[in-house]
Amino acid sequence: MASKIIIVGQKNHDNGFLSQRVKVPAICFFIITCLALLAACRPVLDIQITLETDELEPMLGKVAYVVGGDVWIYDLDATQTVRLTQDGYNSNPQWAFDGSKIAYRKKDQLWVMDLTAKQAFPVSELPVEWFAWSSSSSYLIYFSRGEGLIIWDVTNNTARPAIPFSSDYSVENFIWDSQGETLVFNKGSVVDGLYVVSLEKLDLEQKDTVTIITTSDMREVPLLGEVSPGGQWIAFWRWDTEITFFEKEGLPLCTISVPGGQAQCTASKTIPSNEFLGWSLNGQLAYFTTEQNLVVADPKRPSEQFLVDLAYQSPIYPEWAPDGERIAYSATSVGAGKSSDVQNQGDVCIQRRIWVIEVGSKRLHQLTNDGRFCDELPFWSVDGKHILFARLDKENTSLWFMRSNGDGLRQIVSELTPKPEPLGEYGYIDWSAWWDWWRPNHP
Repeated sequence: MASKIIIVGQKNHDNGFLSQRVKVPAICFFIITCLALLAACRPVLDIQITLETDELEPMLGKVAYVVGGDVWIYDLDATQTVRLTQDGYNSNPQWAFDGSKIAYRKKDQLWVMDLTAKQAFPVSELPVEWFAWSSSSSYLIYFSRGEGLIIWDVTNNTARPAIPFSSDYSVENFIWDSQGETLVFNKGSVVDGLYVVSLEKLDLEQKDTVTIITTSDMREVPLLGEVSPGGQWIAFWRWDTEITFFEKEGLPLCTISVPGGQAQCTASKTIPSNEFLGWSLNGQLAYFTTEQNLVVADPKRPSEQFLVDLAYQSPIYPEWAPDGERIAYSATSVGAGKSSDVQNQGDVCIQRRIWVIEVGSKRLHQLTNDGRFCDELPFWSVDGKHILFARLDKENTSLWFMRSNGDGLRQIVSELTPKPEPLGEYGYIDWSAWWDWWRPNHP
């Protein structure tokens, strides 16, 4: 951190001088002090000396990633790499919100690495399907079919059941909102001979569940999507179980307030996967329709705002900028053809690029355009000035970093292994198994 000496001199108005502010090197501090003492006998000049520090750039944070089945860390600010594990059986790294710890899977067990103490320890010896950190980083929430939903206290290494395992009901599709510390999930049970499906919210302190919406009509089954930041709204799909190929044909997307009320559903249909929708920090929902249109909806209003037609561009991963004025996403170049056509050309992935749309003006900006790669999963830095994303080619999957206008493109992780393999027509990859980005002060 560089320091400067600031001299503020005030000369009297009888001599016709005005206030002045001068920066001088710190090496002159002694000379200036002596001059100030000499001038003290004359009340013409009043000198004040203060220290000013250069304003630091916002920290970019650290990326935890998997190479050869081990967890590594890349520090974006220090440009340094650290290896955390050595046995080759690790995946799904997930940062605690204060950056002090990383939870991860060792085979199918849940472990935690304390980066301050440089120690790793197991949390559960049973297979764990889902886990998430609290916003205070003081406890982990995880689900195991052998234990149920468990809250594990990091400080005293104790666990308490939030939803005990039971054969009377099933729970799945856990979504955690760190801002409001809201946990929602799907629950299925048999009531009076009828199978009932509901969306439930868990109060972590009281260990009570609140039913958001419930139905025994198998033509309106709620499939959980995403929770808005702050936990005020839930997005879900309304599924008619008589529709066999709903993943391709799409389902109506609905929003409902927490703790409940009247759901608002879209006329258009979307692919029932979280990779096709995203909440902004101010509670707007962006999603891609099955017609490949990018649409924005405000759950407080019934209307939808059409942004852009991305026909045949296979758009995926809408990600709001922190300012709520831009959306980054991945899509093929204009005129590239249908996703199935692109995928059948012998490529190992869909030739998508990173794009940004200005929500107000609807202007599109293509940020990447390298034919050797398929670019996926853009994430914004906290200040909205940078984007981190994944790249695939025939040999490797890597992580890249650039400014939000596409400048300064550089590779930060040369490979993720074992290599992710895209699945399905849209090239789905569970990216959480390979990497996670800790961003200081990220909501």
